[in-house]
Amino acid sequence: MRKKLQTALLTGAILTAFTTPVTADEEAKFGAAVSFNDNKTEIRGIIELEDDLRLEPYFGFTYIDPDNTPSTTNYSLGTSLEFTKTLHANLNGYAGGFIGIEHQDTGIVSTTDFLLGPVAGVEYALDPHFTVGGEVRLTIGVGDNTILGTDSTILLRYYF
Repeated sequence: MRKKLQTALLTGAILTAFTTPVTADEEAKFGAAVSFNDNKTEIRGIIELEDDLRLEPYFGFTYIDPDNTPSTTNYSLGTSLEFTKTLHANLNGYAGGFIGIEHQDTGIVSTTDFLLGPVAGVEYALDPHFTVGGEVRLTIGVGDNTILGTDSTILLRYYF
């Protein structure tokens, strides 16, 4: 189901790329976003600090209840600071860093890790308030686990 949603969103973004260009609303200073990847969903806030700088606090929650094994609950909380640049009339790029904390409870073991790393992505404006984008993070984590990995997500952002 999630792969179908991702494919539909990507197809819509590509088709929209060939229509009349629109830019994100210049007056929009706040927003909200949802990010999706294979193993978690995050809710994000968007706070425009300057024309080319934004803060995105996030909260993530995942609950997995597989058959014949204990359930797994995962919480994440953090923020990213991103420098943005207009690449085309309706395409923005961004890069920055993030910091956060993640707690996972498998029913048998409970772990907490502190995360940080660089983040980069692009977003395409479908209209003056709504964007679709993709993001990549390099995650470095310390705590109960040592983590080094990458994470890619699809984002839907709405600017107020």
